[in-house]
Amino acid sequence: MTGEEFMGVYGDSDLRQYIVDQAKRRSKKKEVQEDMIQEAWLWISMFPGDCSPSAFNHIVDSAIFCEYKKEWKDKRVREAYYYRMGLMMNSWR
Repeated sequence: MTGEEFMGVYGDSDLRQYIVDQAKRRSKKKEVQEDMIQEAWLWISMFPGDCSPSAFNHIVDSAIFCEYKKEWKDKRVREAYYYRMGLMMNSWR
């Protein structure tokens, strides 16, 4: 997608609102929502500019879901780490 095509797609208020709504639906944390929105725009920029609006919506859904899964996995790893560290610290006492 060229810069002009991207700016045309970026100017679509319906698509922009759809991206924000999907990010808000997946996460309540503002910083995670921003990451999801950036990831969606990155994915959109890699596709041709002549895609239909439904194709862009599908791209947005895929990008936000991937970012959601990444955040979910990171959260689980952090929880497991803190749980294990808690067990280890309790065993030292």
